[in-house]
Amino acid sequence: MMPELSGYEVLEKLAEIEGFQTPVIMVTAQSDAPGIAREARTGAIEHISKPYRVEELEDTVARVLAFTPDELARRAAALRLRAETFDGVAHLRETLDEREDPKRRRR
Repeated sequence: MMPELSGYEVLEKLAEIEGFQTPVIMVTAQSDAPGIAREARTGAIEHISKPYRVEELEDTVARVLAFTPDELARRAAALRLRAETFDGVAHLRETLDEREDPKRRRR
């Protein structure tokens, strides 16, 4: 846990910096689909779950450093699309759950 800001908040701050293009690898104990989707929406290019092996970290860093700017842009776009798809599926599930059980409707 970071003391001042969450990793998501750091990503959001970085996204506000005009021209910021440094690839970000999230290293976090959170490995659920909503968390990974949020990382992608806020600009992370890779995700490593804790605990991790040093070799996994080294391989991921090497892979990210080998990306060309075009490859990074395509990867970021693909990850954002996956996140949007995940959000759409989650919304659809909520809608279907509400139809099955009207008491679950949000107010």
